[in-house]
Amino acid sequence: MVKEIKVIPIEDIQPNANQPRKSFDDESLAELAESIKAVGIIQPLTVKELGGGKYSLISGERRLRASKIAGLSAVPCVLLRGEGEDFDLMSLIENIQREDINYFEEALAYKQLIERFGFTQQQLAAKIGKTQSTVANKLRLLKLGSDVIEKIIEYRLTERHARVLLTIPDSKMRLEALEKIYKRGLNVRQSEKLVEDLKSQVLMNSSKTNIKNYFNYRIYTNTIKQAFETIVKTGLEADYSENKFPDKVQVVITIPIAPTGNAPSGNAPTGNAPSGNTEKK
Repeated sequence: MVKEIKVIPIEDIQPNANQPRKSFDDESLAELAESIKAVGIIQPLTVKELGGGKYSLISGERRLRASKIAGLSAVPCVLLRGEGEDFDLMSLIENIQREDINYFEEALAYKQLIERFGFTQQQLAAKIGKTQSTVANKLRLLKLGSDVIEKIIEYRLTERHARVLLTIPDSKMRLEALEKIYKRGLNVRQSEKLVEDLKSQVLMNSSKTNIKNYFNYRIYTNTIKQAFETIVKTGLEADYSENKFPDKVQVVITIPIAPTGNAPSGNAPTGNAPSGNTEKK
């Protein structure tokens, strides 16, 4: 990969479609723009050539935006020259390593690298100089769901807060815990205590529900058994059985039906029937 320092017009630099950073704070950009006005760009942007005098931004999206606000027409850039999949990979990795991105954006960037280049977590870790557990832990954060992630970013909670919320399996409960953590201004240790209390309460309520359902189930089956015993008392040789499943119980009562040949006939036998006529003597 060849590197070259070059001043490039801002209008010739196209944003990076694979930019891992998704959110930019307006106040922070304004402050950076004032700094650029005063001392210029200290760290050049990184770009690659597209052809036709156009360039694709690899890293420096925040500096590029602030430079536009500051009124600059051109910016210093490190121009990377190369081609092929390896070059694209190195461009993406440099973007991740050099951009000031939050931990969710970093996790999303890891996910995109794995999907695009077919890496295992171990292979990606080796490429970016991280441990496999670091990559795995980052990727796990994406399981929180978009609603929770957006709130965490909005409330500017730490990655450790996010990991605490990750221990909650239910999304609705996560949001509930998240709001309490933010409104109460809880640190990580206090957040852990809150989450443990919430999970204990859910477990307790679940146990109460299970006990109630168990007693309801016994009432129902006892009622059926009483009906069965009433049937047996009439002299029928009925059978009763219960089949228990994880989520239900099946009650079966079997009542025998008398064979058709033993059933009383609707008409009297012909030979014994009284004659319709009487003989006069």
